[in-house]
Amino acid sequence: MKELKLEMPDILIIGSGLAGITAALSMPEDKCITIVSKGSLCSSNSWRAQGGMAAALARTDHWRFHEEDTLRAGAFHNRKGMVRDLVSEATEAVSWLEQQGVAFCKNESNQYQLGCEGAHSQPRIVHCNGDQTGRNIMERLKTRVSKCANIKVQDHTSVIKLHVSTGECEGADALTAKGEYIRFYAKSVVLATGGAGALFETTTNHAHATGDGLALAYQAGARLVDVEFIQFHPTLGVASNKEVFLISEALRGAGAKLETARKKQVTSHLEHGDLSSRDQVARAIYQLREQGESVYVNAASIPNKEAMFPAISAWCRAHHISMEKIPVQPGAHYMMGGVYVNEYGETDISRLFAIGETAYTGVHGANRLASNSLLEAIVTGRKISESVHKYLQKPLAPAVHVPETAVNTVDREGMARIRNKMEYSAGVKRLPAQVNKALQELEKETADWKPLSGEYIENSHALTACQLILKAILARPESLGAHYVEGSQKEDKGDYWLIHSKYCDQPYKVNDMPLVERKVVNNERSATQKRPASFSM
Repeated sequence: MKELKLEMPDILIIGSGLAGITAALSMPEDKCITIVSKGSLCSSNSWRAQGGMAAALARTDHWRFHEEDTLRAGAFHNRKGMVRDLVSEATEAVSWLEQQGVAFCKNESNQYQLGCEGAHSQPRIVHCNGDQTGRNIMERLKTRVSKCANIKVQDHTSVIKLHVSTGECEGADALTAKGEYIRFYAKSVVLATGGAGALFETTTNHAHATGDGLALAYQAGARLVDVEFIQFHPTLGVASNKEVFLISEALRGAGAKLETARKKQVTSHLEHGDLSSRDQVARAIYQLREQGESVYVNAASIPNKEAMFPAISAWCRAHHISMEKIPVQPGAHYMMGGVYVNEYGETDISRLFAIGETAYTGVHGANRLASNSLLEAIVTGRKISESVHKYLQKPLAPAVHVPETAVNTVDREGMARIRNKMEYSAGVKRLPAQVNKALQELEKETADWKPLSGEYIENSHALTACQLILKAILARPESLGAHYVEGSQKEDKGDYWLIHSKYCDQPYKVNDMPLVERKVVNNERSATQKRPASFSM
């Protein structure tokens, strides 16, 4: 058995993206905080965010308009109270970031330069250095973390499992890249591991986004909700060597157009054209590509586009691609579902919290509104300090656990096959027969107990997350938002868009994954809420 090291921080944060770092910086300075990261503080999706952050800052705007746009984009599958909390705190989130040293772009009159993105009724996206908002924010917050004596960063460390005793989470076991085995005992544990886009072959996500938080929470007995809802960003630039790169819809907001090689408009059938919601635009592009048509982003009409979008411009130059003809395709981008939490970030398990993309807050519904992700990370990361506080006063009496020495997992070749299955069964278009086949193949995928290593731990969690997603897809026969089911009825009866899927509340069993329940957990409607339009390709 590997040598065991014991650490006892007050708060253990698993994940080092924007939500995790924001939470750490928002905690009391007299508390010891440990951030565990699979990679470094620079290896998360937050660094890749291009467009910016949504906030109703214009004189003509109001958070109620932002709220309505969020609900509409989410096909009214959202938790309305959580949406209201999010959008009403957006201006405060912007102010907090500025206090940390983040400089958002402003015009000569010192007014915010507000961009426009898909499904927003008006410009409300603040940004930094053109298309490098995430990087700018993370660099500032990383500097702040480095100056906090009470925050320790445990990087290149993989969490194996959470420890739950008598209904309370008391810590986690982890393995460092050097092979050191660490047992963390903490008064509060925060899951901030990000999403699961890297379970697919084509994705905007960092390679570390493999659904760790879903697997850890599920195995600990926490409830998961709506994990079938995965957003596919419409426009990933595709290089000749098959490398992909996010082409922000802020480019379309600035005037770029989607068109085929024959200059045919791609989204003319959609109400808001190229700035329709991401699920609609992704399906439109997917359909054309299925028919053998290539789709491009044409940014010819944008003046000073290289200065406005330096990251996209640099990628295009590096791959000899003209910004007047950027080849694009949809790719896995964001998970709307996740670990169920209340308005304070608390899961079903005492002392266990979830924030950011890992959590199911319900704000995104069936499809996330553009640029609400950075906002959610800030708002949930800051708010959690209020709920964690009550546990910091309580003593912790850790139970004795036997250390793990191996995990049930697959090798690198097995993960490549799994990503391929997810790409073609759980992608933009979903066919129940293909999903069933993929699930059966996953269950037959060669799995074995392997000695602990970062790769095997990650692959083990990824395998669990894939099975959870596929079962949730099968449990929802109706198309809704980003979840498009080929052959689903165009006129489904009942309030199906109010039905949420959740996993049964029972301990994790390696060979007996529980079925998905369908339950109405949200029956709120806004004054304008109505049945979503029929879904078609």
